[in-house]
Amino acid sequence: LAYQKKYSEAEEYFEKTLKIELRELGEEDPEIALTLLWFGECQFHQAKYEDAEQNLQKAYTVQKIEYGEKDENLERVLHLLYDTLDALGKHEEAHKIKYTLGNLNK
Repeated sequence: LAYQKKYSEAEEYFEKTLKIELRELGEEDPEIALTLLWFGECQFHQAKYEDAEQNLQKAYTVQKIEYGEKDENLERVLHLLYDTLDALGKHEEAHKIKYTLGNLNK
C-alpha cells in the first residue's frame, strides 16, 4: 500500500501490525523497528510530522541496539528522521542526524 502511495490505508495497517508486534514481541525486537519505520514513513508522506518523528525516533533507537551506532542499516531511518525534523523546523536536531549519517560505516 505504501508503494502504491495509499499512505492512509498503509498507516492503518502498520498501526494494527505494531499493536500486535508489541504485544507478541516486545518493544526492542528488530521487527518492531521495521514496522515503526514504515509507519513513520507513511505519516511523513501525509505531513503528520510529529507522529512520524515519534515513530522514527523509536525505530532508530531499536535499530541502534540491534546494529550498533554506525551501521549502514541505519541509513534509511536516519534519512527519514532528518527529513521529518527538517519539516518540523527542528534544524539543529536535523543537523545532528545529518552528521550521524555522514559517520555511518559504508
